[in-house]
Amino acid sequence: MENYMNAPIQLEWTDKDILEDFDKYHDKKAVSRRFCIPVSQVTEILKRNGVKEK
Repeated sequence: MENYMNAPIQLEWTDKDILEDFDKYHDKKAVSRRFCIPVSQVTEILKRNGVKEK
């Protein structure tokens, strides 16, 4: 199989990446889809870093 496809790469992200995307889009659903995490985890990261939602 690897003769035809590259092995999948696990991407790592930080809270800073989530915050930058949220600042750009102001949409928790879009950020959660982009990083493949639940919206509740995005909300938790925002609260942990003191970001107030509009």
